[in-house]
Parts: sequence; structure tokens; C-alpha cells
Amino acid sequence: MKQENAPFSGKAEVYAKGRPEYPMTAISFLSRNGFQSGKKIADIGAGTGLFSKALLKTGAEVFAIEPDDDMRAKAFHDLSCFPLFHAIDGSAEKIPLPDQSVDFITAAQAFHWFDKSVFKRECLRVLKPHGRVALIWNVEIFGSDFFKDYGIILKKHTHSKDQSEEEAAYLTENYFFKPAEIFLDSFQRLEFENNLFLNLDTFICQATSSSASPKNGDPEYIPFVAELKTLFERYQKNNTLFYPYKTVLYFGTVETK
Repeated sequence: MKQENAPFSGKAEVYAKGRPEYPMTAISFLSRNGFQSGKKIADIGAGTGLFSKALLKTGAEVFAIEPDDDMRAKAFHDLSCFPLFHAIDGSAEKIPLPDQSVDFITAAQAFHWFDKSVFKRECLRVLKPHGRVALIWNVEIFGSDFFKDYGIILKKHTHSKDQSEEEAAYLTENYFFKPAEIFLDSFQRLEFENNLFLNLDTFICQATSSSASPKNGDPEYIPFVAELKTLFERYQKNNTLFYPYKTVLYFGTVETK
């Protein structure tokens, strides 16, 4: 993906503030399966380093590969205190690491953006023998009245104008997960609870961090945020909004065909 076409450029601050962390249950699973001190991990499409930070806490060395300058700069700012963290300009299609140099490759909220065939070749190149791949997403659990009303706002003000809630749920499975199952030659799929409890500020950051949402300065931005505030007031309790979420993890291998 070229820098000038990067969908999250200019959204680093709201992304870092609004996007959820990954549950300890998921990180514990990875730790039990080799993510630990002495291992090297390439975190592809690392963004602002939300998942990289969790990986660093396992004791592993993390190479955060990110093509967007703003996102990568935010990751470096927040995580350079970790001696085993490296922020590197690169992409899924051109991983700037030596052959057979890492034990694991990860992609958090990013795999669906990749050219899958080129990324697979890069995985096979940079992974050590018996290396494995982890693909992970935090995704909404649709079905509540809140998401029905939220969907109406998204259709009015974002690039997902014609998408229904049912279509969004369908796309989550078929745009995120089915390609992961095709990409990996063997895998485990695991799900973890990751419900969010948001205040007004983090809810707005979460909503505006989406690639489909208008940026500050776009004509749609002010009316979008105004409706988000109204929605928050409708569903909040004690200034907190319950936002149903789960984490889906694919952990497996890629092989030469």
C-alpha cells in the first residue's frame, strides 16, 4: 500500500486512543505457544503499536512493520522505551527483514488490507523453519439496539453509506475470517471476550479511527461527531457506554505449495 493512499494517515492519535487493547487471555495463549523471551516477532501493519505493545510484554523482540508515517511515528513515540522494540518502514508485501529471521509473524486488524499471495511469499521468506503466523481482530458483536442506531449514523456520514448491520456482520466473516482460513494451511481459530466500556471521548475516537470515517476537516466530520454524542447520551449509563466486542485469533502455519 502506497503511503499517499494509506487509509489511516492523519488518524494516529484517535486510533491509539480509541482502539481497544487485546485481552490477556489471547496474549496468554500466544505465550503458551512460544511467544516469549528470546523469540523474534514481525508485527505487520503494526499501526500505532497496540498489539506490538502486548507482544513486547511477553519478553519477545518485536519488529513493527508499518507503511504509514503517522502511525509508525506514534508507535515509536509510545514504545521506544522498550529496548526490544523496532519501528520499521515497510509493508506486508515488502517486509524489510532478512530471510529466516523471525519466529513468528503477526497481523492485528490488518490482514484484510494485504495482497495475500505476495504476503504469503514474504512470510515463507522471513519465517524461520517451523515459524508460525497469528492473525487477530477485535470485532463488534452485532444485534443490539445500540448497533442498529449506530449503523444508521454510519450509513449517513461514512464511506459505508449503503451497508446494513446484517451486511456488516456478513462482511466481517467473509472479508476478515474466510480469507484467513484460506491463507493458512493449518490453523486454530479461537475467540475471546473483549467487551468495551467507553466514555464519550474514547467512543468518539473509536468511531472516527475507522478507515471509513471522515477526518477532522471533512464536511461530514462535525455532523458525524454531533450524532455520535447524541447516540452516546441515549445509551450511556453513569457516563459509560457498553460496547459489545470479541477478539478472534487465527494461529497457524503457511507452507510452500
